[in-house]
Formats: sequence, structure tokens, C-alpha cells
Amino acid sequence: MTEELRRSEKEAYGKLVRMISHEVNNSVGPVSSLVESIALYGRDLPAQDRQRFEAGLAVAANRLDHLRAFVDGFAAVVKLPPPTRAPCDLDAVLRDVVTLLSPILEQRRIVCHWRLDETLGEQFLDKNQIEQVLLNVLKNGYEAIGKEGVIELRGFRDDHGLTLAIEDSGPGLSAEARANLFRPFYTSKANGRGIGLTLVHEILTQHTIPFALKNGPGGGALFELRLPSATE
Repeated sequence: MTEELRRSEKEAYGKLVRMISHEVNNSVGPVSSLVESIALYGRDLPAQDRQRFEAGLAVAANRLDHLRAFVDGFAAVVKLPPPTRAPCDLDAVLRDVVTLLSPILEQRRIVCHWRLDETLGEQFLDKNQIEQVLLNVLKNGYEAIGKEGVIELRGFRDDHGLTLAIEDSGPGLSAEARANLFRPFYTSKANGRGIGLTLVHEILTQHTIPFALKNGPGGGALFELRLPSATE
């Protein structure tokens, strides 16, 4: 029942997003071209007016780019292609993602603790999509922390198999957030769009990888992926 409701909800959101994306992109493209054409007239203006004219057009062009990116973010979720699987060194992927985010983590004074008791090994995954999953989970982690905290990365084996766990030292998930986890476009952030976890859900569901997001024993959010053993 829950999965059927989720599928119906996704289809409804998908139709709405595709319609909005179509209409917005039909307008953004021509308006962007018009702004570029109008900018040519700036050469004929007096110097004191030209600066204000060009600054105003730059603001308009920038807002159009933001609007296009905003809509494309939603469209990416509903147009997500099936995974293209290939052998993938998941330990290396995780290291690369942390390296990519290291300037942000250093700026926020957030430390990554590596506790990989078990290597994640070679997995049969869509590397680009799994990178998006890890980026979104880590982004949620450092945004929840804000400044001065810890993100712990653990790889271990238990009765359920091989697990990758990512836990942050933030405030954890509220009751409202837990009730709406992975709901399309739900967000508790003031400026959020609810795309990140929706994308995570879609990618991992298509990969048939079990996952969970909950509050950890330390009080922060804990994200877990259940992976096949490297030898399987």
C-alpha cells in the first residue's frame, strides 16, 4: 500500500514538474536571447548610464539562469534514467566525494572520521548516480551541523551483511522530518527544495539497495546503505 501510494504520488508530481519545466523553458530561452540582444544597445549609451544599464541586464540574466537551474533540479528527479551498472570501487568513490567537499568542510570546521573496519570493495553500480547519493547525504550532514562538528564514515559487517554508515553530529531528525522522509519535494529547510533526498530515494530504489535514514545513537542523523559483499 505504501509503495503504491508513493508511486502514484511520484507520477502526479512528475506530470506537474514536466508541465512547469516545459512552460518555464519555453520562456527562459527566448527571454535570455532578448536580454543578450538588448545588451548590444549599451554601447550607444553615455558612460554614466551604460554601467547601470549593463548591471541591470546582468541581474536579469543571472535570475534567468537561476530559474532554469531551479526547474532543471526538479526535472532531474522525475527524468532519472535507469542505472548504467559497471564494476565500481566504492571506497575510491567515497574518498573522491569527501575530497570534493573538503573545502566546505574545512571552512565549516567539520571533521570527517573514517572508521572503515570493512572495505566496501568493488560494487556493480552506476558510479555517477552513487556519487550523487553520497554528495546529497554528506551535504545534508554538514548543513545539519552548521559549523564545528563531525561526520563519521563507517564500513562494517554484521548479521545483515556489509553496511556503509554516514552519521553526523547535528541535531538529528525532527518528528515531522521522520514522518516525511523521502516524500517528493518535502523539505524542512527555509530555502530547501526537497530534491536531495528524493533523488537519493529514486537512485537507491532503482539500484535495489536497501537503505535507511534515522536518528543515530549519538543524536545526529544516521544514513545506512546495505551492500552486497565484495566477494558475492
